[in-house]
Amino acid sequence: MIRRALVPAIGICAALGVGIALGGGPLSDRGDASTTASNGTRRADAVLSAQVSAGDKLAAATAATLYAHRLAGQQVAIVTMPGAPAAVVQALAGQVAAAGGVVASTTRVSASALDPDSKAMVDSLGSQLAGQTHGVVDAAQPTYVRLGQLVGSAVATTAAAGAPSADQATALATLAESRLMALSGTGSAQAGTRASVQTTAPLILLVLGDHVDPTILAGLVQGTATRAHGVVVAGSTGSGLRGDLKRLRADDLGAQSKTVATVDGDERNTGQVATVLTLAHQVTGGGGAYGASGIDGVAPLG
Repeated sequence: MIRRALVPAIGICAALGVGIALGGGPLSDRGDASTTASNGTRRADAVLSAQVSAGDKLAAATAATLYAHRLAGQQVAIVTMPGAPAAVVQALAGQVAAAGGVVASTTRVSASALDPDSKAMVDSLGSQLAGQTHGVVDAAQPTYVRLGQLVGSAVATTAAAGAPSADQATALATLAESRLMALSGTGSAQAGTRASVQTTAPLILLVLGDHVDPTILAGLVQGTATRAHGVVVAGSTGSGLRGDLKRLRADDLGAQSKTVATVDGDERNTGQVATVLTLAHQVTGGGGAYGASGIDGVAPLG
């Protein structure tokens, strides 16, 4: 059994290793020199592309074996950032199911929630709910940590999955009514204008999209992590190389560093499999940076 599981694991490692070459090599950052590229370079590019494609096919074919139902009985709340590709979100949800998990809810953080020009409104909302609810918002925290606490409280729990408390329901409804967050998916419902989540989840999968101010993103992630058992932040290969995910990894998340893990490459099958393996890893905790640019390896395979 160990031998059977090791083969796809090695394949995924190799495929993501090729992804590093593609992300940092001639395919990703050519400029004007591409017009005079040699035939040898073009052939090398074609070989690398073929290898990555083969790695994606291998990941898709062997994912279920590698997962070994590690998310069985686990509820996952998917939170998407503005610009997160719908196809990526859908694929990640499918991989969660393939690992035996259940997507409890899918929510979208709005662009206005992350707009620096909206900071006063976000700050006021956090202060308001700090006084109206219990255990949802820490009034002493900065604006975007409080926003993260609201988001986390709305969909997640640090304990076992279950129905949201009245205060958690208030947090979600207030975020929705303020157009800072929206619901979608089968794990959520709309009752008139009042948004609701049926089950809060111990695990959060936060999917990145468009660029977000680094301070805002770090605060949001840090706050979210205080309200969940484990958080995985997934982004593209480019985000891990030179974008938001790279900057988030360099940020000090303090006491939440072990609660948050990151994965890059979520636009490819290999990265999606690595993301779900990281979610399973977060059941027992430990954090880490995974993917093509992750310092802890392509995925937590242990």
